[in-house]
Amino acid sequence: MESLQKVLSVDANNTQALYLMALWSQQGGDMQAAAQWRARLAKAAPDSPGLQDLDNAKKMSQVPQGQLSLARQQARGGNIPGALATWRSMFNGNTPPAGLAAEYYLTMASDKSLYPQAISELRQYVAQHPQENAPRVALGKALTWREETRREGIALLEPMASGNKEADSGLRQALLWLGPQAGDEQYYDTWMQRHPQDSEVQNYFRERRSGQARGQGYANLNSGNTAAAKQQFEEVLQTNPQDADALAGMGYIAQRSGDYQAASQYLSRAADLGGDASATRRQQAADALFYGQLAQAQQAYKQGNISQALALSAPMCCGTTKICPRRSKRCAHC
Repeated sequence: MESLQKVLSVDANNTQALYLMALWSQQGGDMQAAAQWRARLAKAAPDSPGLQDLDNAKKMSQVPQGQLSLARQQARGGNIPGALATWRSMFNGNTPPAGLAAEYYLTMASDKSLYPQAISELRQYVAQHPQENAPRVALGKALTWREETRREGIALLEPMASGNKEADSGLRQALLWLGPQAGDEQYYDTWMQRHPQDSEVQNYFRERRSGQARGQGYANLNSGNTAAAKQQFEEVLQTNPQDADALAGMGYIAQRSGDYQAASQYLSRAADLGGDASATRRQQAADALFYGQLAQAQQAYKQGNISQALALSAPMCCGTTKICPRRSKRCAHC
């Protein structure tokens, strides 16, 4: 109290000091002094959010604490209908007081059968009380609980997150629930700008987007759209150059285009990274290498360069490749 008085002696309109003086007077039961400090705050900063906080705190001080504790206990125990009945017994009418609105509606929303009602009433409350942040945060959080409204909740929470811990916490959880699409990158970028050390959110986004791109890449590959598949696999490799599935996908694309050397290199890199498909991919890399050498030999033969064709095909018949055409009867020289 004394330190705040010193601050005000230097800066009579310091909004934080005025707010704290009003709050402490209010909590101490000196309502006359609290009103005076609040009036000074209103004069110094008419738009200060502290004014609404003081009003909410005043209303909260008038709520029966025994009933409030009982409602919270019932909610923690899973008795949502009982908790809501206890909450309503404290209301003057059907609308909760400002300091309790967020908690009341979040309690209601935690019951699946009451969720639609909670969202509807909370939307209405927020529209009627635009100056109150807590109910708006509660609405944003509740919207993120359902997949179909998760992005709406994120969009509601994001502008408040930098200055509100509750909104920030709710936003982080929503980002870890979201199945991110291409248009959602902005939310993760903004989050990482404010929380550059949050590797969990960053890794979650990268892994989910990579998984989606990989899946789409193989779907395009299987349907014959190799150009789109290549774009998807390259997107994955930009994020993680050591993604074995994407490397293998690039190998399959190269093989389809007749670039067997590139196919063998991609598949070998994928095999070197291990995993359940490692042995299969190593065999596929050897196959691609063989077909590449065979194609070169055939091309030389067609051009009439018999000696070069023989020189190119000889290693394939001498066990220097993983697959010898002697076993597959693909080489006339064997």
